[in-house]
Amino acid sequence: MNKLFAVVCFLGFLACASGLLGVDLDVPTSLTSFQCLKKAGASFAVVRCYTGGAPDAACPKTVMSAWAANLTSVQLYLTPCTTSSCPSASAQVTGLSTFIEANNIKHDMLWLDISAPTTWPTTPSSNQIVFQQLVSTAVQLNFAVGVYTTQNDWFTIMGSTFTSGSSLPLTYAYLDGEENFDDFVPFAGWTQPHGKQYKANVNMCSTTVDFDYRPLVEPTTTATSTHAATGTPTATAAHAATHTGNSNTGHANSANSGSHTGSSSHSATSGGVQSSSTASLVSSSGAQSSGNLVASSGSISTGPPNLSSSGSDSQVSSGNVVASSDGGASSGGASSGFSSSGGYSSSGR
Repeated sequence: MNKLFAVVCFLGFLACASGLLGVDLDVPTSLTSFQCLKKAGASFAVVRCYTGGAPDAACPKTVMSAWAANLTSVQLYLTPCTTSSCPSASAQVTGLSTFIEANNIKHDMLWLDISAPTTWPTTPSSNQIVFQQLVSTAVQLNFAVGVYTTQNDWFTIMGSTFTSGSSLPLTYAYLDGEENFDDFVPFAGWTQPHGKQYKANVNMCSTTVDFDYRPLVEPTTTATSTHAATGTPTATAAHAATHTGNSNTGHANSANSGSHTGSSSHSATSGGVQSSSTASLVSSSGAQSSGNLVASSGSISTGPPNLSSSGSDSQVSSGNVVASSDGGASSGGASSGFSSSGGYSSSGR
């Protein structure tokens, strides 16, 4: 890694990969925090909306805050409750769907969190039934559904030969701090991931988040699902997603954004690659941009804090921070960036 690129990665995580970077969170998070996260480079968020056998009460406001901060995609995740006192798998997904509709939670996708083996029964065959019920109910309710897991967690919970999840998009956790899939090893029928969680439990912007990476371009496939939510505040949402094997390649949403009192249009591909209403992402030769900006020929640009790099690797600026290719840097009050170190772990959640 050259000195210039190292400084960019220290200041803000958007410039560290030719892909989309976002946050995964399970705590109440305000609009101010999401605005701070977006300035640091986040383009999408994955918010916990069901845990412990019940909907997460913080989910509606957290999701609304994420959209109001003009992120390009906001997705949900469900952590299954697996003890004998829990609702059935089908009832959990149905309960989440009812909660989404009652609170008009606009979202692009639902992720099933298959991690933390100690919270699951020790019999893979029974866990496989739970998983299949979760998926079938989610599909029946027209969710665009994916799986969050790791190879170790999946093998322990579901068994090494169980491949029923491989037709769904996969986000895996490997906390090495690297925004790429270089470490990915195919397992359980998945040959290519949709996303990667690469850092966990990072305290910044007055909240705690995990960092996620997704490439700008993903494979295409076959199954289609939609999930609609209506209610108060006034908004409608219709989400369309196409899956082939391992990735989600399209979302179409119509819902209010920002203040959540009017109506606008959100069009996204590859889990938030592009949004027509609040942000426009255009890339060429591995470049990326966030917030109505364009990057090409290896350059990277984002909205505030104005982190940019030219193809010549000559100079980078972020807010009041300037770094030169010889490794020198000066700071005049830059905002916090995504610079926490990683560390290997089977799961970040």
